[in-house]
Parts: sequence; C-alpha cells; structure tokens
Amino acid sequence: MRSFDRDPLTNDLVIIGRDLSIVVDLPAVLRVCEHVAKAILGEMVFAKNTGMPYFQTVWVGNPTTAPFEAAFRARIMAVPEVLEIVDLLTEQVGDSMQYTAEIRTTFGTGQING
Repeated sequence: MRSFDRDPLTNDLVIIGRDLSIVVDLPAVLRVCEHVAKAILGEMVFAKNTGMPYFQTVWVGNPTTAPFEAAFRARIMAVPEVLEIVDLLTEQVGDSMQYTAEIRTTFGTGQING
C-alpha cells in the first residue's frame, strides 16, 4: 500500500523538494487508518455513508464509548491490508472521544492515536 505522508503536528502533506512525500507498507496502512478514524460521517460529498459517526456517538445525548468503538472497529477493518485490531482503548473527554488502537496488518503491527 502507498499513501501520502503528512506532518504529525499540523496534519499537512509533506513536500520534499517539489514532490509530495509518499509512505509505503505499514506506515501507509496506519496513515489510512488515521484518516478513516478522523473522517466524520456525511462530510465527504461523494461518500456520504463513510466516516465515523461522531455526531451520533459522541456529540448528542448521553454518549458512551461502546457505539464509537463498534463504528471504529467496522471502519478500520474495512481498510485494505488490516488483519485485526489487537487492542482498542477509548475514553470520552469532554466533547471528544480519544482512542489508542494497536492494529495488525499484512506488513506488521502499529499504533494510531487520536
């Protein structure tokens, strides 16, 4: 797998010289997983049914982590090259859901946080 690299602090694409930086294999799969976890359900004009249901699971009513975790697992498992979510820890902090996930891929195991 290949994906564009991004700056971990600003989330901007990384440009080296005049070229966009590319990541491959495990870093690429983890980068795609990070993007999947950050995408909000309904925000993508041509893919309204994809993304995380933050509004329904975090921002409305009395949120709990269970619906968020279920959606997270479903979305991440749909990423090509992902084999399993080894560990997922979630915590509601104010109006945000924080997570740490250990993900096993065909290229090895890595972690994402958000």
